[in-house]
Amino acid sequence: MAKSFQQSAVAPDQLLALMDPFLFSNSTEVKRDALHGLASLSKTEENKENIGNVGGVNALANLIFGVYQGGGSGNRMKTIGSSSSSFAAERTTRKKEKVVNQPDMIRIAAETLSNLLTHPANQEKFFHMQGIEKAIELCFLSTKASLKRALTKILYHLTNTNSRNRKLVLEARGSQGVFKLLSKTDEENNVTCFTILKKLSSEAELVHKWEEDIIEKLTSCLSMGYGTKCCSIIALTIANIMEASPNIEGSEQELFKQIMTLLDTYNHVEQVVSSSLHCMSVLFRKGSSFDAMVGTESLQPLDRALGFQVYVRNYGNCKKIIEAILGCLDTASVSHFTESPSYIENMILFVKTAWKKDVRSMAGKLLKEIMYKVRDDAVKIKHSYGILSILLEGADTHSSLVALEILASLASTPKCFEFCVDNAMSIIPKIDDMGDSSKLEHVLNEPEVSAFLLKLLEHDKVETYLLHEEAFGYTYLRCLDTQKDSQAMGSAKRLSTKVAKDPNSLLAKLVEERDSAEYLEEDELARSSSATRIQSHWRSYKTRKTWGGRRRAAKK
Repeated sequence: MAKSFQQSAVAPDQLLALMDPFLFSNSTEVKRDALHGLASLSKTEENKENIGNVGGVNALANLIFGVYQGGGSGNRMKTIGSSSSSFAAERTTRKKEKVVNQPDMIRIAAETLSNLLTHPANQEKFFHMQGIEKAIELCFLSTKASLKRALTKILYHLTNTNSRNRKLVLEARGSQGVFKLLSKTDEENNVTCFTILKKLSSEAELVHKWEEDIIEKLTSCLSMGYGTKCCSIIALTIANIMEASPNIEGSEQELFKQIMTLLDTYNHVEQVVSSSLHCMSVLFRKGSSFDAMVGTESLQPLDRALGFQVYVRNYGNCKKIIEAILGCLDTASVSHFTESPSYIENMILFVKTAWKKDVRSMAGKLLKEIMYKVRDDAVKIKHSYGILSILLEGADTHSSLVALEILASLASTPKCFEFCVDNAMSIIPKIDDMGDSSKLEHVLNEPEVSAFLLKLLEHDKVETYLLHEEAFGYTYLRCLDTQKDSQAMGSAKRLSTKVAKDPNSLLAKLVEERDSAEYLEEDELARSSSATRIQSHWRSYKTRKTWGGRRRAAKK
């Protein structure tokens, strides 16, 4: 019967049959029964507006706020302003009445009011009676967990609708009031509390309404064991406030420390990782200095988080990690990355194995930026093999070319160049195999890359092998064409000498093809077409030479 009553829509005149005894009866039992009836009806959407129209919102609010207003509130009641006198008569009436189970009635009234405030018309009534300010004031006074839950719901419904309500909540010290509603045991209510703060943080133009230490307060909440859902919401709230704040100095290092802890502790919880990374991205962008943020904190949690996200193939989070770090490189000391035991190794593995091409590309960019900043020769040498493995085994041409650019930069270190010489018989054929790619044309136009390849190709050890195997090919000719300095002129002269000695060699055929194709045209498309013809000629020549050698060997 009660269920049917709850689910049906009730006419206004029938609602008055409940409102009259609730408002005017001298019997506590009658009042409580009427309140239970209103509570049941308030759960049905069709009844909410009607209850408000017959005075339900005002009556419930008067019951709740009338009891708690008065002694012990001190200066807090100044926020309510002139509303203090409006409840004087009600408070006098309440004192005269013997209420047997008043706390229970207050709880039910607050829960009923929270149900009614999901309706916009009732929110307007609550707004005009200064209900927002009074509800926040009650947050500071309430001690009962059940009442705190009801107040949390009230504030949630109010902040979930429009900017005007959110502005009023912030102006009435609502963020401070919400902190008073937090509990050590009620996780569900805590989630709603932090959701309210997140809603408030979405109003960027109201950032000046927050208390000055709000970022520090929220940061401390990350270490209070509120649970993964709360941590995720807190991180997003902090990010919103930082985005709108002109200055976050003073809170950076502790926040970074807490984010690292979250990533280390909850690297298996997708929601926490995603929110933490977003917060870290904003922190890196808004912070004054990466070194000031990180301090002496280890980046190992970041390594482990990236490793785990690679393992579970959550490339969205991987991308956020990479974006965050790219955003801080301008102010970062490279030692933070190179001293982390596995950081660069993780990035190398990621560039080689990530499934998503755009994420591989971003990881390659990050790896290149970090390696460009490295000044320690030992670190360069240590990672040369990993960079070479990307060139040879990369999942796409772009990854391989990024590795080529990195190798070219590392080659300024003599030992790294010797490493490239030792592996030239793998490097050169790989580059020639990419000859059909327009991206290779762009990379070879980089002076550092073409100079590195010319130096590599003309090394005695490499040159002897390549001439013997007739395997100079596309790469050598392209480097000569793109490098316009004295080194290239000397290389061109040596090339002419070699061609003159053996006009039937592969090298001579390639030079002839280059010249006949007007290879030095300025038009990029024409150059690309010429390069393709040269490479095609080289490949067909190699094929003919290989089969000719096999036939001669078979005859013998």
